[in-house]
Amino acid sequence: MKYLLLITGLLLSGLLHAATNPIATRFGVLDIKESKGPQYSIIYQGKTLLTVEALSIRQEATFRFPQKDIVLLRFSQGSNSHEDILAFASLNQSHEANVSEPMPFPANVQTDLKQRDETVVLDLGVERYTRTYAVYDGKMLKLDKKGVSHKEKRAEPLAETDCSKLYNSLYLRSFSMEQCGEVGRMIQSAFVENVAYGAMLKRTQALSPDKLSGAATHTCESRSVIPYNDFKAGICGYSTMEHPTPDKNYATSK
Repeated sequence: MKYLLLITGLLLSGLLHAATNPIATRFGVLDIKESKGPQYSIIYQGKTLLTVEALSIRQEATFRFPQKDIVLLRFSQGSNSHEDILAFASLNQSHEANVSEPMPFPANVQTDLKQRDETVVLDLGVERYTRTYAVYDGKMLKLDKKGVSHKEKRAEPLAETDCSKLYNSLYLRSFSMEQCGEVGRMIQSAFVENVAYGAMLKRTQALSPDKLSGAATHTCESRSVIPYNDFKAGICGYSTMEHPTPDKNYATSK
C-alpha cells in the first residue's frame, strides 16, 4: 500500500471533500478528512500532518500522560488486505501536534501496546530471531530491536510471507482438485518433499499440516474458500482482532 507523509506545514488541499468525525484529546482536536483515492488525512488547525491511502480509519488506542495525549490510528485497505498502516499522533499541553512515520502492520491482527514511562511501545513482532518494538514519545518514533530465543521464535505465528505462500500456492490448489480424497496427501507430501514448506514447520510450532489438510479437504468438498484473514487465524497462528462497531472514531470510505 502506498502512503504519503506530508510536511507538517502543508496547507489543506482543495481535493479534500468529505469530513469524518474528529478525534478529541484533552489538548485539542485532530480532524480526519476523506478525499478521492480513497485516502484519509490527519489535520490539525487547518494543516495536514499525514495522508494515507486507505478504505477506512479508526482510533486503535489512546494513552494519556500528564502533559500529552498519544493516539494510535489504524488505516485499513479492507477485509481482504494483507497489510494495514499504523501511525501515532500526539497533542501536548502547548497545543503542539505531531504524527509519526506510518508503519506497515499485518491486517486483522490485534496490536500489542504498552505504556512505558513517557512513551508508548508497540510490538511489531518477530522476524529472523529479532523482535522489533516501535517506541513513540510524542515527538519521535524509534525502532528497538531485541534478539529472541529459539523457543520464543517457535511460539510466534507463521511469518506473513510464509502464510501468504501457503494460502496462494498450496491451500488454494485444493479448490480445483477433482479428487478431494487426494488433497490431504498432496499437502502432507509438500511438507516432506518441498524444502521451503518443510522449513516453515521448523520456524514455528503454530503450523499444523494436519489442520491445513483438513481445511483444504473441506474446501475441495464444499467448493468454498476460506478468506485469507480467517486462514491466518486458523492455520498460521495469528490472534485476530474483533471488528469494531462503527462509532465516532471510525470512518469508512464511501
